[in-house]
Amino acid sequence: MRVSRRWIIGLLTVVGLPAVTGCQTALTGDWYMVQAIPNRDTFAIDNATFRGDGTYSATTTIEGLTQSEKGTYDFIGYKLKLRPQAGGQRTYTTVLKLNRLEIMDGPRKAVLQKGRRGG
Repeated sequence: MRVSRRWIIGLLTVVGLPAVTGCQTALTGDWYMVQAIPNRDTFAIDNATFRGDGTYSATTTIEGLTQSEKGTYDFIGYKLKLRPQAGGQRTYTTVLKLNRLEIMDGPRKAVLQKGRRGG
């Protein structure tokens, strides 16, 4: 069977394009936390919303301090960078599997599910 070169290039474009542009798109939407390691008081990201324009809002708990924050984000490969409006930047290692997002900060981890809690 002979496969045309044009067909192969087209297939590679369709398969490869989401890997380049789809990271941020895959994160877009509402997320809620389903697990916090070691515990919710140490590290948590609740009710996060990531928008296609690169902005986010979330309730976070870091070292016992819970706050609502808004800002901008970048999601490329396995890295999520959050830049809150209040200042600073935090970079997390991530694993995105369909509708499950794992956000890791060293040994700490927040596991989020896509959608709205109870919905």
